Amino acid sequence: APSNILDYIVVHELTHLMEKPHSKRFWGLLRAVMPDYEIRKQWLKENGKSWICDEVFVIHMLSIVVQ
Repeated sequence: APSNILDYIVVHELTHLMEKPHSKRFWGLLRAVMPDYEIRKQWLKENGKSWICDEVFVIHMLSIVVQ
């Protein structure tokens, strides 16, 4: 995956450390760190199905360990 997409995934998961659900606050926090997150999110929606599951699982598991 492109590095900017991997950055989005990491920041997305780290944002969950501050706000668990995908609430307005969650997306606001994410936007504050990564103003173009919507472009990256859309790229994942269109292109990410072939590889995203394994990478997101690993990052998600790392975020649980950090907690």
